[in-house]
Formats: sequence, C-alpha cells, structure tokens
Amino acid sequence: MVVFNEASRLIDEFSTFNRKESLLRAPVVQDLTGGKVWKPPEVGLWKVNWDASVNVNDGVIGLGCVIRNDEGLVMGAKCCVYKVQADSLLAKAMAALFAVDFCLDMGLANIVCEGDSLQIIKGICNVDEKLM
Repeated sequence: MVVFNEASRLIDEFSTFNRKESLLRAPVVQDLTGGKVWKPPEVGLWKVNWDASVNVNDGVIGLGCVIRNDEGLVMGAKCCVYKVQADSLLAKAMAALFAVDFCLDMGLANIVCEGDSLQIIKGICNVDEKLM
C-alpha cells in the first residue's frame, strides 16, 4: 500500500509540475528519507530513484521508480505490483532492475541510479565487500 500511496503522490507531483511552469525551474527538494535531501545529478545526466515494498502476508511486492533530469524535473515515473513471495532484499534488487529497464524503455543513457540498499548498490557495481 505504501508504494501505491507514493506512486499516487509522485503522479500528482508530476502533474503539478507540468501545469505550473514556474515550478519547473526549481528542483524537487522534499525530505522523505529522514534527513537526506534529494540532489539533482550533474548536467547531462538522469537520476533514477527506486524502491520496493513487501507485503509478506499477501505474498505481494510493489516496485517503483522516478526519473528526474539535471534540473530536478520529473521526466517519468512507474510502479507495479507482483504476486510473489520475496524478502526485502530480493524486492529491492527487483526494483533496481525495474528502474534500469524503465530507463532503457525511455531510451535514456547516462543514468545515475539511487536506492537505499547499500547491498544492492554494491552488487550492481560489482563491489566485493572482502576488498573493502
């Protein structure tokens, strides 16, 4: 349910930004992560933020992602629900794949992926924890 609420909020945000041109000039800065503020990527890059939600009792996961440009403008958002038994780590890995796949579908290159699972980020980057 959390993913649905967040997706609805992001769609509303996207609609608001597209209706009000003056708001399009300012990056989105909203603290939803307990003190961490979203920052835009470098000029010419796209930033995709992804996350997942798990409902173990119903065997459902929700995946979502948002793509923003270097001005902080929302360029796309996507979410989905899968009926599958998964733990939070698997769900977050699926969300990362979901986000990258969405970027590819949109024809975007030069992306910066941002998620809240260090284990998934290290896995994507092929970082061997033994070397750290």
